[in-house]
Amino acid sequence: MNEENVSAEGTSERTIIPRETVAVTIGADSQSDGFYFLLACWGRKMECWLPLTGRFVGLMRSHEVWDALSGVLGTEWLDREGNLYRPVCAALDIQGDHYPECLEYVRAHRFKGRLHAVRGYGGAKASGGRSFGILRNTYVDKTTGVTVQNIDTDVGKSQLANLLARGEPGPGYVHLPCGVNGEVAGGWDIEAVAEPIQHPPGF
Repeated sequence: MNEENVSAEGTSERTIIPRETVAVTIGADSQSDGFYFLLACWGRKMECWLPLTGRFVGLMRSHEVWDALSGVLGTEWLDREGNLYRPVCAALDIQGDHYPECLEYVRAHRFKGRLHAVRGYGGAKASGGRSFGILRNTYVDKTTGVTVQNIDTDVGKSQLANLLARGEPGPGYVHLPCGVNGEVAGGWDIEAVAEPIQHPPGF
């Protein structure tokens, strides 16, 4: 299982947080065999750095992949000056084969990990086809009491495509790292960088 060098204690030895960062968030996507995660660093005026992405693969009925996700959520990220950052919020896409387990995980971590449950929801499914921004309606799961935020994936794709189209660093620019020769850096290589540009994800 790939844990992207995040230690079991939840403290990263990487000094990967850009100096311009004012807040850190984490997004995770549940799969049938594990999780993808993405660390996002936000500067002023929506400038964004994505220094680390990765995937945890394993049996979802075991504790291994869930513990790895907890390790990322609990990581204290450092910049090169030694300043420490904790995620101001995190989101887990719960839709998939392990919907009940994901809801229970969010219930257990929603306060300590500042974790929120989200679910992709195409704008075409909305009443009348209308869109009200990327955040749509919420609902409360009756079993766990967790509030789930529906995310308009159509709006999300459009917003992300607009950000990725910016050619100069500054407000709204997205920094996607990879090595100068296309080698992997922070989980990104040339192919991984090209993926969201060619096929922007909804989350």
